[in-house]
Amino acid sequence: MQAVTRRWRFWPRLIAVIGAGFVISSAITATFAPWAFFLGGRFHWLPTWQGIGVVEAPGHGRFGLRVRLYPSPRGTGFGGTYVRGVAELCTPAGESFALNLQGGTGETVGADMNGHALSFSLANRPVGWWIQGSYETWRPRLLLRGRWTNPDLLLDDDGTLAREFAADGRLNAHPGAVGPVAHGALREGTSDDFAALCRQL
Repeated sequence: MQAVTRRWRFWPRLIAVIGAGFVISSAITATFAPWAFFLGGRFHWLPTWQGIGVVEAPGHGRFGLRVRLYPSPRGTGFGGTYVRGVAELCTPAGESFALNLQGGTGETVGADMNGHALSFSLANRPVGWWIQGSYETWRPRLLLRGRWTNPDLLLDDDGTLAREFAADGRLNAHPGAVGPVAHGALREGTSDDFAALCRQL
């Protein structure tokens, strides 16, 4: 009976610790990166944002993109705007790539990111990346330059999609120079929305 009682006492304490950690973490984010709660023009209880959309590269087709980003402590000060996250890219050839995301903006941002720039790099980290291979082997590697126009994040890719992918939408075996600039927009959506979007490419 005593062991059972101790187990029952353990769970409320664990829940209280987790709850306190959540409150402290949220308070820190609200102080140093309040914009993270209002991305896309509406309030989020968690300081994250998931956007989906199509990026169209001239001569290379339409690519589906999903990003999930959150504030990063790297370089963060009052109004800091560094972000990290993950992304997924689906191609006209039916391929899909999981990507790491990191970026930010040099602008000072308060509670509202609307009208501000946000650029980020995306890279597909290969299996065993910590043992062998340099960053150049992380492919595809994309650079996206965006600006918030709520509720959308408008993007161009600085020509990196045309560099990384052939005209048929397949990954280039030997990427060359950057090509025509692709344009697109992301809007808040779910993983199911992204799956439906990719099926339509």
